[in-house]
Amino acid sequence: MWNLCALRLKLIGSIVALCLLTAVSAQAETLYALVRISPANEVPPITTLDATGGMLVIIDVQRNSVGAITGARMSFLGTVQFPGNVIVQGLHIHEGVAGVNGPVRFDTGLNANTTLVFANGAGVVQRDVATVNLEALGRLLANPAGWYVNLHTSVNPGGALRAQLTRFSENLAMTTALSTANEVPPITTQNAFGSATITVNPTRNAAGAVTGGSVNFTVGYDLPPNAVVRGLHIHEGPAGVNAGVVIDTGLSAANNFVTAAGRGIYSSTLLLTTPASIGAMMRLLVNPTNFYVNLHTNDFPGGVIRGQLGGSFNPAPQIAQVSTYNLLTGNTGSLVTALAANLDPASEPLVNGEPTQFTFNPATGLITLLVPANLLTEAGVVALQIRNGNGLISQPVFIPVATNGGSTAAVLDSAGYGNVIAPESIASVYGVNLATQTAIAGAILPNAIGGTSVYVNGAAAPLFFVSPGQINFQVPEGTVPGPAAIVVRNSNGAIARSLINVGTTGAGIFTRLANGKGAPAAVASTDNGQTYALLMSNADGTPVEIQVGNIAVFFGTGFRFLSNRPITAAAGGVNLTTDLAGAQGAIVGLDQINLIIPESLRGKGEVDLVFT
Repeated sequence: MWNLCALRLKLIGSIVALCLLTAVSAQAETLYALVRISPANEVPPITTLDATGGMLVIIDVQRNSVGAITGARMSFLGTVQFPGNVIVQGLHIHEGVAGVNGPVRFDTGLNANTTLVFANGAGVVQRDVATVNLEALGRLLANPAGWYVNLHTSVNPGGALRAQLTRFSENLAMTTALSTANEVPPITTQNAFGSATITVNPTRNAAGAVTGGSVNFTVGYDLPPNAVVRGLHIHEGPAGVNAGVVIDTGLSAANNFVTAAGRGIYSSTLLLTTPASIGAMMRLLVNPTNFYVNLHTNDFPGGVIRGQLGGSFNPAPQIAQVSTYNLLTGNTGSLVTALAANLDPASEPLVNGEPTQFTFNPATGLITLLVPANLLTEAGVVALQIRNGNGLISQPVFIPVATNGGSTAAVLDSAGYGNVIAPESIASVYGVNLATQTAIAGAILPNAIGGTSVYVNGAAAPLFFVSPGQINFQVPEGTVPGPAAIVVRNSNGAIARSLINVGTTGAGIFTRLANGKGAPAAVASTDNGQTYALLMSNADGTPVEIQVGNIAVFFGTGFRFLSNRPITAAAGGVNLTTDLAGAQGAIVGLDQINLIIPESLRGKGEVDLVFT
């Protein structure tokens, strides 16, 4: 279900983008990129090697007052698993697009004479880059998707495990306790409490200026059973004062959720695209003590539990992947293995907000934790998290618990109907009994509609639309490319599952027929970009004639992390130059390509248009 005709005036151009820039002072930032390295990503793919790994790239960047990079440190931390004895003799970042072998730009110093040996095939890799070339670093940060991580072994010296980068994030987090006593005035008639971890991910341009970002709310709550949660916000104001909302999750009287058992964990990520919200994020990072988190219910619409932020933001723990993304009901506990990053010696796993039994294998870097039996006696959802020694809590991995393995679903990109999806793209899942109602989300996408949720490798996905046979959702921010488990859970506890490949790109262009066929759901300007009133397709999917000099705007999804820049186009045997290609900016998950129809296409008639 898609109608993109309303998008014809939603055009993001360079002037608007410039309005969102925030000034840079002398600063330092720590950037993270988590990738899943695989032999299937090598060029050519290695089909005879059963090995895998996860790698965290960490870059500390120093800038001067005008945003120029003046210094940097780069390190790698990860794990590998090979079928047997392995000698690692290289770990680099190469400059090259997906499907192409490129030169080494950042070298950890491993070589044929300096190696890491893992006798049983599994181990932890921790290496630093001795010298970071600042010019190359600038290119890396400007277009991470044009670079890849490669691990080399003595058996595969040209590369054994590889992954294309997509983006770097900062993962700045802060945890605060939520209490009725912090409300103004304090609430004395309700027994409720909780905690909130706020994770901020600013996005920056090449000069380090903030151009956007996201804020994740992860809240563990203990409220009365069947409380209706109708609001969760960040307010700008000191302790003891009620102040206005500046960052809003979108929960409302109409878009709420019910705490059936009273206790639970809610997680939602909000993309910041307006100057007001981006400005609030920047003030939050500079002076968090002037902001507070407030959770509102129907019984206490002014706020029931509140916590003042304070101190400084620091990198939060991350769970990169777990051994299973669905569990069965039963009378015994289940063991789950997790790969995590940004840990310290005091880190511990949590299940539904409570510490649990676990073991840590320092040789492999894996945590094995127990999901207690009492959480598996009936259908539901369990949340796995990591809490470090400073009290920072990771974003949750949600694992549905069901009475059976569920039905099989199919997942495709929502524009071109391809079988590869990309981080932050729009995707559709098809199946039976996916939801118990048909409903469309409002302006801010929720993680559940009518009790139906979609989990992508355990991350709750923002939802556009749900129905018994189809759900449209956004692939969550930060989804790591590689195999992804999709689990749909409806309000009755039934699940549907699918396994799909998440690529760095999963490009598709929306068409007027909304089936990936026919003319595009595109618009054109006949007055040099003043208006975009010309629809480029008829209702039956046939194309509408456009003229030389028109500016054509195509809408799609899954290509904001394309490694080859700029995107090129060809039509009627003529190569075309794109003016803009990337995130559309105003609508979640939507990407956009602009191009000017050249004189060389005059008189060509109906032509096929191909983007590469």
